[in-house]
Amino acid sequence: MRNDALAELLGDFLLEAEERLARVESLMLGLEGMAATELEGALAEARRQLHTLKGNSGMMGFTGLQDRAHRLEDAVDALDPEAPAIDPILEGLDRFRARMAELREGAGGAAEETREAAAAGAAPEPAAGEQSVRVPLQRLERLADLAAELVVARHHLERAIGAGAALAPDSPELAARSAELWLAAEESRRGQEKILDALQDGILRLRMVPMGALVGRLRRLVRDEARAAGRRVRLETRGEETPLDRTLVELAGEALGHLVRNAVIHGIEPEEVRRRRGKPATGTVLVQASVRSGSVQIEVVDDGGGIDRPALVEAARRAGIDGAEGESLHALIFHPRLSTREEADLSAGRGVGLSAALDAVHRHGGAIDVATVEGTGTRFCLRLPLSVAIALALRVEVDGEEYALPAGAVVETLALDAGAGARSSRPWRGSELPLLDLGVHFGTAARPRERGFVVVVEVEGVARGLIVDRLGELGEIVVKALDPVAGRPAGIAGSTILGDGRVVMILDAHGLTLAERVGESA
Repeated sequence: MRNDALAELLGDFLLEAEERLARVESLMLGLEGMAATELEGALAEARRQLHTLKGNSGMMGFTGLQDRAHRLEDAVDALDPEAPAIDPILEGLDRFRARMAELREGAGGAAEETREAAAAGAAPEPAAGEQSVRVPLQRLERLADLAAELVVARHHLERAIGAGAALAPDSPELAARSAELWLAAEESRRGQEKILDALQDGILRLRMVPMGALVGRLRRLVRDEARAAGRRVRLETRGEETPLDRTLVELAGEALGHLVRNAVIHGIEPEEVRRRRGKPATGTVLVQASVRSGSVQIEVVDDGGGIDRPALVEAARRAGIDGAEGESLHALIFHPRLSTREEADLSAGRGVGLSAALDAVHRHGGAIDVATVEGTGTRFCLRLPLSVAIALALRVEVDGEEYALPAGAVVETLALDAGAGARSSRPWRGSELPLLDLGVHFGTAARPRERGFVVVVEVEGVARGLIVDRLGELGEIVVKALDPVAGRPAGIAGSTILGDGRVVMILDAHGLTLAERVGESA
């Protein structure tokens, strides 16, 4: 079998195996507190999933994985329905995943599996370099239908163009048929535009997965962290059907992991404290997702003690952070060196968790807001683009260079008052709006301009006015990541290619709005 076919086979196996492992883990986590009438059915399904996984591993020639699945199956059989001890099974699932990761990366640790598979004549030698996804057949059929419609529309356009090109410049028919042919061409163009819009939407839907794909990981995280911290915490979820771009699943999982861990460790109080406050002994962490204004909004809400600002300020002093008293709650809680825990352990205490979550979100054009009520709880709101491939942007021009500014950050546009460009701020909605001349920032102008426009952008509650020469169109752009080797220039988030072939840089709204302020607070 060719290497590319073997790699595809391995990819399919790993994808299905991960789905079955996730299902078994979800079933195990649900056993605690499950009614006896439901428990036997859950155990039976877990055994079926593991039995199938064992068989698939054997067919691939991975006898090591086959043996692990067999041992997991035995462990499920041995569970006491009255008091199911699921920790050994969860640890076994983790070890299975670790071996799968080695296979996926082609690491040396996978040699045992590949040797066994080779002996069985079924080993995929190459690593699964390409990610595999499951796609409903109906969606592929719809895309195929749209492609066929596009071919028909192209033929109509070709006929109209061909008929016009066949007419001699001095032909008496030219004037008579010109309007007719142009109308046919325009109708064909509009038809192609509708088909392309539908094709784009269909392709984007192929990239979407439901938020529920992350829930299993979060349930495991809450259980493990609560037990380690000696707390009683339950996880509630809503909006599990909310779609998320497949390329953002890992990012969302990383950010949510930090936020949920923070809620369990820092937010939920010990049981005796909750009882004194008249709260249930078991704390609640709610994760709910929805789509709003073209972005995915994910909230992590806990019913804990809220954020103690004086404790944050004191922690900032201990960490050697100057001016903490005057900083916003957002700047303090996401500071990379700040933690209210006196000692670090495996879960927290070094202050990097929330900062890492924020950095990851910013890299993909998202944001995190925080609100808290002392004694009641804390709410983190994570906002991510609905798609990382296509975004709505405002085009602006500065010193002859065109840029695209993500529309989600734009509040309004204003005319630049005479002489205002030379000042560092201007009045706006009852306060002073800091100004930044983009030409000066990017080195294309020696001094701030006197005429032009101010684009007001707002990120995480902080507003700034970006001075530009001209305002362009508001429309969709295809987002392209920058070459990681070249690095990311300050103020630039990516690039896009316009319809005429020109490459335009995408502005980093977060960096342009908050960069200097973050530097001062650090």
